[in-house]
Parts: sequence; C-alpha cells; structure tokens
Amino acid sequence: MPTAGKLLANNARITVNEFYNALSVTWRGSSILNGGKQVPVGLAISGGVDSMALATLCTELSTANPTLGLQFKALIVDHSVRKESASEALKITSVLETMGISSKILRLTWPEGSDHLKSPNFETTARILRFRALGRACIQEGFNALLFGHHADDQAETVLMRLSRGHRGIGLQGIKPVIAMPESFGIYRVYQSGSPHRDVKPEPRKERSGKSKLDTQMLDYEGGGVTVCRPLLKFSKERLTATCVDAGTKWFEDHTNKDISLTPRNSIRHLLQNDRLPRALRKPSLLGIADVMHQHELRRTERMEWLVGRCEFLMFDTRTGSLVVRLPKMSPKDYTKLSGLEKDSTGAETWAIAARLVSRLARLVTSMETINLSGLHEAITLMFPDIAAPGEATEPGAASRKVEMETPRVTGGNVDFRRVWRPLTRRPPNLDPSAIKDLDHDHVWVLIRSMYRSDGTDCPTLVIPDISQEASGHKLTSSASDPPQENKKDSEWSPWHLWDGRFWIRVMNKTGHPVTIRPFRKNDIEPFRRSLQLGDRKQLDNMLHRVAPDHVRFTLPAILGYENDQVLALPTLHLVNEKELEGERLLWQVRYKMIDLDMIR
Repeated sequence: MPTAGKLLANNARITVNEFYNALSVTWRGSSILNGGKQVPVGLAISGGVDSMALATLCTELSTANPTLGLQFKALIVDHSVRKESASEALKITSVLETMGISSKILRLTWPEGSDHLKSPNFETTARILRFRALGRACIQEGFNALLFGHHADDQAETVLMRLSRGHRGIGLQGIKPVIAMPESFGIYRVYQSGSPHRDVKPEPRKERSGKSKLDTQMLDYEGGGVTVCRPLLKFSKERLTATCVDAGTKWFEDHTNKDISLTPRNSIRHLLQNDRLPRALRKPSLLGIADVMHQHELRRTERMEWLVGRCEFLMFDTRTGSLVVRLPKMSPKDYTKLSGLEKDSTGAETWAIAARLVSRLARLVTSMETINLSGLHEAITLMFPDIAAPGEATEPGAASRKVEMETPRVTGGNVDFRRVWRPLTRRPPNLDPSAIKDLDHDHVWVLIRSMYRSDGTDCPTLVIPDISQEASGHKLTSSASDPPQENKKDSEWSPWHLWDGRFWIRVMNKTGHPVTIRPFRKNDIEPFRRSLQLGDRKQLDNMLHRVAPDHVRFTLPAILGYENDQVLALPTLHLVNEKELEGERLLWQVRYKMIDLDMIR
C-alpha cells in the first residue's frame, strides 16, 4: 500500500456526512436513499485509491446508517492487459472482503490477432469492452445503479482533454455526475429499458354516433436501464487518499497509468500533476470552467423548459413514432425572455436554446442514440425562422419570407420535419379533428422517422431462428405489449433487439423456419392486403391512411417468412397474416423506446 506522507489540513479525509450529502445530491429525486427496503448497489472498483476510497465510504455509510438498506457489491474489471492483472484482481477482492463487500471479477476478452496495447484505439476499445461488461454484470446482479470513484482531478483532466480537441460550450462541462450507462446502446435492461410503461394513449376519435372510440392500443414505451453515478466528483484525489489512509484501506497502483506514451489522458495527467501548464490551464481554472459551463447549461435548460411549456403536443403515436406539435408564436419580448439577455445582439443564446428544443423533439422520433446539433441546422432555421444562426445576419421578417418560398420539409438527425399547411392537404396521422381549426402552417410540425436510403444500406434487418422442430398444430397468437404468459419458458424467446433504434422487439418463433424483421416496403402492401381476411383488410386500410400515411408506413417493422418473403405481420400495428401462418405459431412483443413523457403530457 502506498503511503500518503503528510496531509494538509484542507486535504482532510471525507466524512460520512459529506459522502451521504454528495450521494443524496447525485441521486436527487430517487427513492434509493429513503430506506425501508434492501437495495442492491454496484461499485465499480479498479483497486486504485479513488475506487477504494469509494468502497471505504460506502462501508462506513452502511455501518453508520443501516436503515438505508443499501447492499453494496463490487464489480472488478480485469482488462487482461498486464500479466499481473488477474492476481491483482484477487488481491482487491480480498481487501474488499475485510470491509464486508463481496466482489465479482469481470475479465475482458479482446479481439484475437491484435496487439491491443499498441493499437491507436486502445483507450476507446478498452472503454467499450469495460462498460459493456459492467452493464451486463449489473443486470445479472440486479443493480439499477453503479457508483464510480471519479474525482475532481479526473474532471480537470477531462476538461483539458476536451479543450485540446477543440471542444467548446457544453462539452466543457466535463464529466457528468449522473448518466445512463455508456456504450450500451441496444443492450436490453442496460440501455434505457427493462421497465415498460403504459402512459401514452391515442387521442379519442369522435364517431358520428357521438361516442369516443380508441383505434388500437398504443405500444408500451420502455423505461429503466442502469444509471452511472459519480458522487465523488467534487472531492480532490488528495482527500480520497486521506480517506484511505485514515481508514487503513489498502489500494493498488496501475503502473500503466504513469506511461505518458500509452494514452493522451496519461500525458495530460502528467502535465497537471507536475504543474507544467500556465496558470489558466491548471486544475483550479479547469474546474472553474466546468462549473461555469454547468451553471450556464442549467440556465439554458430552464429557459428551454419555459419554451417547452408553451408548445402544444397534439399527438404522439408510439405505434409509428410520429409526433405532431404546435410551436408557440414568439414576440420580440418572448425572444428577450428566451435568451435571458436584454440584448442578445448575435442571437447566439436564443439560437442555442431553440436548438435544444428541436433536438429534444427529435429525440422522441429519431433512430439515433445521440443527435449532433449541427445536423439540425436546417430544421432549426425552418422552425424558428426569425432567429439567425450564429454568424448569420438577417433583417426582420426576411427569414419568414424565405421560409414561405421554400419547401416545408427538411431532414436532420434521421428525422423528417414537415410543416402542416392550412388548409390541410393531408391530415396528420391520428390527429383529433378538433385540433385542426386553429392550425398555423408556420408553427405546426409533424416529426417522423426519415426514409431509408434507396440503396438499402441503412435498412435494419434481423433474422430470428426457429426454436422448435415441431411447429405444426398451433394457431398463431400475437402480443404487441403484454408480457409472455407465465407457463412460457423465457428461453423460448429471442433476446430483445433494439430495431432501428426505436422499437424493442423479441420473438418466439415456432414456424419451422427463420423469420426476418425488416422495414415494410411499397411492394409489400398489395400481397399483404390480399392475404388478410376482409375485416383485417379494412383495418389495414384504416391504419395506413390514419396512423401510418405516406412514407411513415415504410419505416415500420414487418415480420416476414423465410421461403417466399411474404409479410406475416406488422407488429406495431397489430396486423397479422392468419392465412399464411395457419397451423403454425409465432409470438412477438414490441415496445417503443424510452421517451421524455413529461414533455408531451
């Protein structure tokens, strides 16, 4: 165990109360610290002083306040990079056992035939492998949260790295204290999934009889996933070291962290630790930058929430991922309030807030994990024509006149943004007629998933194998949202797949052949229609006209048979080809991705 030597007074150890307060702020809004039941919580432990200080503080918190019911278990990643890493992982386990914390060692498997240590992508590859292993282990252990020991020195390194790469603005916030598990896109129960909700319902449609009728049940939308929490970000590494020294906790040094030629972060750490940088780029200044940018982003978020509150969400359909929203008409005073400045001479602040609103709307619909704001430039210009983008000048009303002359449609972030004209040439999908009378063609927008490329290179395709050799004698049954029956073995289902980044799908295939899930196509319509019974044909026509008009239908998943490429079902629309599947059995479940329901309520 390294020795700390003399510790300065301002580098005193972290107290249990300080840790509890930091943990409470990190988990603000969570019931995890309310006590009353046992809660399993994961600890990401590397064996270094930062993670061992985290383990020490968690043990002390459990001892000081057992009513919290927190059950900590460590996840130790063996990167399999150094010869001694396996034995060190076992040593870390032994130390943690003396603290009353059980452990699980995760050994990473690297791609064969590569010298990963010499790879220029070593740090990136290690990060991906590490987080995916941690995410899957959290699910196995029942953790909804995983604590990391990142501290203020890590924060300073991150800000300096981003400055060196040309980042500005929001990127200089540095490490966030709470995030969804990174590098886990598409892993069920790890990435924003595992706890479905049923709060989204279609608007009632008034029939001639005066009664209200719902079309078909909306899909559930996902919730849950594993959250990464970093409660020690405000504490210096010196204080973490003092905590371990005071508690008599051993820690282990990874000597690869001192090799300045191995990773860019190692080089930056070396410069910061040896005060070889100008005062403006030393740790206090870098932490100040992160804090200023964080506070600035909070103020922008507050003003964006004000703007969201003035929007009217007319429809959101989880069956197709379609959104209809009316944006507010903005007066000059509104723009002043939006920017938070008496004079936003460049328009940069107003543009930044409008951009965040458009991005937030697009995230409801997009197939992408993240959206770059630069890819939404045209959409922002069309949706807020009176706001000039940074570096662009416009005379009052010029942008509005320009919008009038241009096409009312633009694509960005895998989303089509379309203005709704008055009088309507085509009614938006599932829109209540009572909402039509006040539509303003400058301010009402339909957001849908953009079309796939004509060459098909971006078309999502899944192949689900058959699981049974005896598929005959069973009638097809389907379920778009309900969980499987208790007497069905979960192993008979395929894994959950995030199809096109929007729909979580799993299938129980006992048809005797593999089935394929791909986008519905134009040449599928008539064959599928002819295969349906008369009543189902009417339902298909109604669905395609009202729920999935135009190209929306061609962004929806279709389940197809193996031999003749025949569409068996449109699972999100609850439509099934009973004739083709008579005597065979196919079950599916489909849910929409996690959405920001608070925004559209």
